[in-house]
Amino acid sequence: LKNHFFEKIQQIKSYFPGSNFLVMEYSSLKKEMLNDVDLVLTLGGDGTFVKAANLIENSYILGINAEPEKSEGALTTITSEEITKLQEIQRNNFQTKEFQRIDIKLNGKLLDEKAINEVYLGTETQFHSSRYKITFQNKTEEQRSSGILVSTGTGSKAWFCSAGGEPFDCDEKKLKFVVREPYFGKRVFTPNILK
Repeated sequence: LKNHFFEKIQQIKSYFPGSNFLVMEYSSLKKEMLNDVDLVLTLGGDGTFVKAANLIENSYILGINAEPEKSEGALTTITSEEITKLQEIQRNNFQTKEFQRIDIKLNGKLLDEKAINEVYLGTETQFHSSRYKITFQNKTEEQRSSGILVSTGTGSKAWFCSAGGEPFDCDEKKLKFVVREPYFGKRVFTPNILK
């Protein structure tokens, strides 16, 4: 770990005396490590927060933006310069917000990981066209495109929005989708189900 991160971790620990801490790097984070944890603190950017949020079951999570000068930190609550605000958690002076997550099935099997932001459906190499059938509101059509993004409100202001989707509030209990770069042919491919 960088010295900067190590110092911040020590500072964070000082606000929770007597608590058991498990510190792990982003690359080694696994779901079973987050079982029966009261609070997950992420120190990084939005990617770090998203990975942990996709894995936790019933824990609280708080994102700390480690490098606010380089990271938007749209999902983080405080910056690394505001760590003293962790004292408020010890005083039970905090509010919580629920985030909707997407359950994902692949070939009929429910995956272990959820998605707090969006799910991409398409080819592994996105420069290849995806060819699929889509059903929405009792209509089915075959399409070719760069894939489909299915988003929660939390993820709707990032990749989903850049792909042409309309952002919506993270409190809304719904999902939206957008077809990325649909192919319009002369006869066979004339997609209508796009959003």
